[in-house]
Amino acid sequence: MLNAISKIIVVLNNFEKADKILEKALTLSIHQKAVLEILYVHEEPLFDLPDYFRLEDNIGDDFIDKEEIKKEIKEKLSKLGKGDECAILVFVDDTVDRVLTQTKEPNQTLIIITYENKITEKLVRKSDASFLVIKNDKNTYGNIVMPVDLSENSFKCIKLAKTLFSQSKIRLLHDNHYVILQELKEKEKELFEDLKKETNLEGDIIQEHFVSEIGFVEEFYVIEQHLSAFINTHDFDLTILCSHHRDFLFSNSISYAMLEMLQTDLLLLKSRHERV
Repeated sequence: MLNAISKIIVVLNNFEKADKILEKALTLSIHQKAVLEILYVHEEPLFDLPDYFRLEDNIGDDFIDKEEIKKEIKEKLSKLGKGDECAILVFVDDTVDRVLTQTKEPNQTLIIITYENKITEKLVRKSDASFLVIKNDKNTYGNIVMPVDLSENSFKCIKLAKTLFSQSKIRLLHDNHYVILQELKEKEKELFEDLKKETNLEGDIIQEHFVSEIGFVEEFYVIEQHLSAFINTHDFDLTILCSHHRDFLFSNSISYAMLEMLQTDLLLLKSRHERV
């Protein structure tokens, strides 16, 4: 993406998690002055549906009471201070295709979704939009970590991140423990210090193999495992990654692998034509 957000699509599969995801979506939509759209997709039989949302003796998409679901979502939005100007769509099954159909301008769209294993992973891989994936129950993002690889895209992503979360503490993270030549390690350390000064942000550089309290075997570490282990053992609320096919840390394979490994919420900012 790397552009201002003009539209936020909230994807709801599990009604029990609706309050948390709607609250975070509303905060971002107000801050970015973005259009908000809600997609509720009931995946049968993956998610439970309250009995009062079911219609008896109906088949196909008609077995759910779409109007009652919309009413319930509107009531939740109303309690959070949002009016009736928000579009609400209700579907049965095919979450990925439903969301892709609604994403007309992926370069300016942020999709917010709870982490639901294969559904989330498939959608993230197929869409060119950026994603906020909800994994924990924290209300706010006061402590954010942003891994960077010192490329030109790092600076662009940091600029956008500071716009999205202007009231939060963002800490940069650079991992070069895999670099063998000491001269190159020191050079990257200098570049990282320059980046911190240029962006006016604090940060950490991992120059040695990181071992957490529970212990990891070094030969199993690839960069995404190493970064995820470090992040998961610190008190971060949100991880921001910028996925771009031309750069090492920004490569889609690393970003998508960390989607599964991270315990924090994840904001994945995707450059256009990043889909695989």
